[in-house]
Amino acid sequence: GSGNILRNKNQIATEIWDSIVDHICPMPLTVRTITERNYSETLQSIGMYSASQLKKNRFTADGGGTYLWEFLVKQGSELIKSAEKWMFVLISDGMDNESSAPYDGYEGFRPCVEALQGMNIDTEFHIIGLGLPGGACEVFRQVSGSTGGLFYNLGSGDEDEKSVDEVVENLIIAIDEAVDPALRARSRRRRQAEYLEGCGDGDLK
Repeated sequence: GSGNILRNKNQIATEIWDSIVDHICPMPLTVRTITERNYSETLQSIGMYSASQLKKNRFTADGGGTYLWEFLVKQGSELIKSAEKWMFVLISDGMDNESSAPYDGYEGFRPCVEALQGMNIDTEFHIIGLGLPGGACEVFRQVSGSTGGLFYNLGSGDEDEKSVDEVVENLIIAIDEAVDPALRARSRRRRQAEYLEGCGDGDLK
């Protein structure tokens, strides 16, 4: 929020979503919720949708589980049938606590990324966290940075926290670049290089 104005996570997530739909609607996409293992659902299957159709989506209430890494691997096996280049835009307030081994928990991101690479899926992750704890931020930072994507965490209270407007602006730039393969590749390499400069031992490369 700004000053003493506070908004809940769903309001912020919906604002981000509504701000990017005009930019993602020219591309084929799929929209999924990621909650408990048996409650994730497809809001839009792979196809073309208008901005008005996409704006009808609403985020699920927070407070449930998060079925993430295993979910993404299963999604990857379906997405590779349509195209080998994908962009994941993830808006989340939690870390995986529903996947089975080896994709469970904080360390599940490594086998997830390796599995997607093994499918020859060239993907970038743009991740917007909503009040994530430090451990989750570190995981998402590695996933997004190593694939040439963006990571922000809103509502952390840190001095370097980005505003929603700035997050949306940078996310839209990345989405708009995706229509030009050469521009997208250059921007991803730049973001990967920035990430690698700050990498420590054991970080995802």
